[in-house]
Amino acid sequence: MSLFRHKWTEKDFLRWEVERERGPVHWILRNGIMGWGTSMFLMMTAFSLWFHGKETLSREELTRTMGIWLVGGLLWGLAMWLVCERSYRKEIGSKDAV
Repeated sequence: MSLFRHKWTEKDFLRWEVERERGPVHWILRNGIMGWGTSMFLMMTAFSLWFHGKETLSREELTRTMGIWLVGGLLWGLAMWLVCERSYRKEIGSKDAV
């Protein structure tokens, strides 16, 4: 499902209904923290090593960076859940009205 498409397809509805059954905690953990947060942590850690010309980061730097991106992933996951849920409800409302 595309966040930028105006009309949902039946496939989008079915996919989101499965996600809704799993719930927001599952969505946020899988898509936000594990998906976005972990990916960003890995990319930004690699970028930081390359940018600063280091071979390793200290445990403190890694812990801080991991914490930042995991919290970011949590917030991103929550925001995306809310955006998708709002869009779903809006489409369901317009679908029922027809």
